[in-house]
Amino acid sequence: MKKNSINLCINGVELELSAFVKEGYLPPLIALHGFGSSKEDYHDFILRSENRDRGLYAFDLPGLGQSKISNPELASIDFLVDLTLQLLDLWNLDRFHICGHSMGGLTALLVGHQLQEQVISFTNIEGNVAPGDTFMSRQIFQYPAKNSQEFFEQFMERTSKVEQFGYASYIAGAPNKISTEVVLPYLSSIYDHSNRSGLFEKFTSLSANKMFVHGVENSHLTYLPELSKRGVQVLSVPHASHFPMNTNPVYLFDNMSNFIQEAEKISYGSRF
Repeated sequence: MKKNSINLCINGVELELSAFVKEGYLPPLIALHGFGSSKEDYHDFILRSENRDRGLYAFDLPGLGQSKISNPELASIDFLVDLTLQLLDLWNLDRFHICGHSMGGLTALLVGHQLQEQVISFTNIEGNVAPGDTFMSRQIFQYPAKNSQEFFEQFMERTSKVEQFGYASYIAGAPNKISTEVVLPYLSSIYDHSNRSGLFEKFTSLSANKMFVHGVENSHLTYLPELSKRGVQVLSVPHASHFPMNTNPVYLFDNMSNFIQEAEKISYGSRF
């Protein structure tokens, strides 16, 4: 799988993106990572035997991982949606699967809502779909700081005290994956979008096959039963909380692969 560098300009904002681009004859997976993570979250998905002929397009979001943004104060969910749409056009992708974790899940939802007929399946890995999904972003109001650097340091300190699966590895890697200048812009935008009405309905009304993934430690999410009632497949990942790809990637990717294959059978019959 090739790691590409992609230079783009969107609304006057210069971007230097680091991306995994792998072509294949099976419908590709577009993969969006979460806040403080990177495209490498999805690397092993494509190494599995059942996915070797599948395309994968994953990129570090601007200001995260190895991607750079000239105007970090403009980092937002809306900007990520515009960027993803431009990349889909650049890569000339017509029909595809899409998945996203946390902030990436929220972005993928808004992209999928615009491109209903092109999305075969959507795997939402603890992406924001309700106001309660702001345990990270609401901290910008709960714990105000003088600047992004101070907030980020205190945010890392608070998060390091969470005794749940995956948080230790998240804390170990996040400082190397986050440009502090994008912290407050991204979190502010996540909080704003999560509190807008209609987000849950946008998710459940998507015409694509839908799966919502959560760590078993987050089985208390109040909307899980309603998702099931509305035909969304709900997957609980053992030994996981908000970061299932950190602690149980084999279980996660087993189920993602099966879900994607089943969605293709529904869309294309026996073709695949």
